Amino acid sequence: METDETRHTQTVIAYKRMKNILKTSFVANIVLTLIVMCVFIARRSGLLWTDVILPSNTTSTDAQVNNRVSLGSRAICITCGLSVKDLRTTLYDYITTTASSTNLCCLENDPDKQDIILELAATGHTQYIYEGPSTRKLTWWTERNYAAHLYADHLPNNNKLIWTTTRHSTSFVRNLTLSTDDWKKLTVPDVAGAGKYLVYSMFTFDFRDEATINYSQTIRHVIMKNNNSLQSENGEKIFQSTLGSEYMSVRQTTYLSGVVSLNKSDTVYVKAFSMSLREYTTEKYIDASSPYNNFFGMFKLE
Repeated sequence: METDETRHTQTVIAYKRMKNILKTSFVANIVLTLIVMCVFIARRSGLLWTDVILPSNTTSTDAQVNNRVSLGSRAICITCGLSVKDLRTTLYDYITTTASSTNLCCLENDPDKQDIILELAATGHTQYIYEGPSTRKLTWWTERNYAAHLYADHLPNNNKLIWTTTRHSTSFVRNLTLSTDDWKKLTVPDVAGAGKYLVYSMFTFDFRDEATINYSQTIRHVIMKNNNSLQSENGEKIFQSTLGSEYMSVRQTTYLSGVVSLNKSDTVYVKAFSMSLREYTTEKYIDASSPYNNFFGMFKLE
């Protein structure tokens, strides 16, 4: 009997020890999990997308040849959480580590990409308001032959919409003609400009300040083509979009684009308006507060 009691006592002690070990292990796992989560959160919070222009003497490790590669002054880099071994699964050209142990994911020297980033950065500082010519011109964009990109604006004292090149430095007209009577039409001026064009247009409607949203709204967006030499007042619809319902949102965006063949004196223009039971057609709900809300453009493909 004494032996059985001793064995029972040893069993109880062993059970208590095992129970304590399991408790300790459970607590340790919880603490370890919390530490891993904190490290993960801290690491993620450090992944800030910051534009970095590397100096000409900056070097980077190329994963494919495993040596030091010089990145030019026009390289585009952002901070990232990737390492050199991750390069093959990304679209970056190089991954480098700075002296402060910050990983940078980089694209090769590309002046066009850099110009885009600098233009967007400058736009952010001016709150999308054009305040004069940009110090860095997007020549690849603005110097395309037979091309135009326009932003919408309202004429003073009325709600008539016009297209302009003065709202932002990315707008332009090159080798095409913008009508000066209504500032709405783009024309191919000569035979050399004949060919296939990509034509595109976007409009943004805002009904938030109006009670008309209580009525069923319909938005119509049309791209038209005409030929000035034929003296025809009725243009040809080449692209059209219609949207709207009783339950639609108070803000709506409509976009159209397509390829069309144009000859000398062909004119392209766009129309957009809203309709309801209370108002037949109107442009006054087109939101022109930002130049990026509405644009119209075309460029020659061949």
